[in-house]
Amino acid sequence: MEAARGNAGKVSYFQSESGARRPSSLNVRQRMKSTPHTSFCVSMLIIFGLAFAGCAHETRPLYRDSLVEVTEHLSIQILNVHGSTSKSVLTIWGRTFDEVRGQDPYYLQLPGRPIVLFVTGRDFDDGQATVHLANTLTHEIRSFPAYDSHIGSNIGMKYEFERVTSLTDDILVIEANLSDRKYRYRIDLREPRFIREEADFLDSNMTHKWEHYVYEGGKKPN
Repeated sequence: MEAARGNAGKVSYFQSESGARRPSSLNVRQRMKSTPHTSFCVSMLIIFGLAFAGCAHETRPLYRDSLVEVTEHLSIQILNVHGSTSKSVLTIWGRTFDEVRGQDPYYLQLPGRPIVLFVTGRDFDDGQATVHLANTLTHEIRSFPAYDSHIGSNIGMKYEFERVTSLTDDILVIEANLSDRKYRYRIDLREPRFIREEADFLDSNMTHKWEHYVYEGGKKPN
């Protein structure tokens, strides 16, 4: 028993081929302290693994015809659902346009002209609108800003429509009717440029009193 106590704190050695005496075992804590980079690498692998596992990407078809294809691109944060994002992407003649507005077919055909109009830019969180005119004969696409305008947001809607109402002397007029507001958009096709947005809407107090505003050039008044 006394011999066992005397040997309890001792480290056994073995004789190497070179004649040097080396300990046959090392303390586990000492071995871990001698390789701090190993713990760091393991930690980073765990973090990256969780991040990869917590995010999923998916592409869904929304609409397709002989002219355009529209897909929805989803980025789903599994660990934080509220952090998930989605955007609609329109493809025409091999070119892609993010954040296309409206619903199928996502564009308006201009009467008497080989031109379709579509709009990109979020229609929420102060998104900025860009109008695109695509010539179906030449495949030329001309784009110009509409800034704070709501144009394009109701294209293809079943109950709240947006449509071309007139095209005279290269001045295009588009109207959109919603239950509580009506929009009118004017575009000069020659330059091209967005002229203005006008709207009539019910006031927020629901007194059934109609209000009116104008966004010259598509910009909100300061």
